[in-house]
Amino acid sequence: MKYLPVLIIGTAAVAYGSTITTVSTSVGTPYTVTFGSEASTEDNMMGRLTITAFFSSGASSASCLWTSSAVNCSDAGDFSVAFTPDGNTHPVNSFGGDQWTITNLRAAGAGNITSIVFDGLAGTTGLGFDRCMSANSSFDDTNSPFLFCGFATEGTPGSAVGYSAEGSSGGTTSATAVAVYSNVLHLSGSAPVNDVWGRLTMNFTGSFASGGTFTFQADTDLLSSFSPDTTTPEPATLGMFGVALFGIGLLRRKSLP
Repeated sequence: MKYLPVLIIGTAAVAYGSTITTVSTSVGTPYTVTFGSEASTEDNMMGRLTITAFFSSGASSASCLWTSSAVNCSDAGDFSVAFTPDGNTHPVNSFGGDQWTITNLRAAGAGNITSIVFDGLAGTTGLGFDRCMSANSSFDDTNSPFLFCGFATEGTPGSAVGYSAEGSSGGTTSATAVAVYSNVLHLSGSAPVNDVWGRLTMNFTGSFASGGTFTFQADTDLLSSFSPDTTTPEPATLGMFGVALFGIGLLRRKSLP
């Protein structure tokens, strides 16, 4: 999200109905990106997001694509994800009210949600997930104090300030989650800063059963382009490969009658 400065007078303590116990990262596949010019990410801008839920029984997974005109992403009879009240994915910029809600739509006994994957790199344009970064380039995945992440460090140029995945009030399931950011994003010619990522995975512990909801807040950034990095073999590796081929050739020549 492109954070817009706001004046906030007074804040109230937030009662968390859903809990993310740990936030971690996994480099995965690095991507070179450019950021979009939108000032905020709202529900009708999620058309670049694919979401896959995994279940404990029945069909093992179900997926949906968030269309650009929709207010949620849903696979009928399996699960839905909504972003309400459709303002801005950075909680400070939305006065703390906007949040994501995951709902298990399966019938009772038809399977608990065990994990869910938000993939922002599945469309022609993308969506990045932006963590809260302090002035000394460390990360505050507890987003504490709340207002800090509204005036924190931008990190990757063009990404603006972020807000790490955090449980929020309103969730009804007793399940807790571990959030994992993966597929690190970076600008062309620059090393990753590790604040913006292409995928966010929630792994659940406990019973995320039929009718249950899990609510959380997490900031996103619009991407105008992205491409996976390619790895070029090191010269030494190529040399060793050539020596190996030469040796195989010699062995074959010796084995000839």
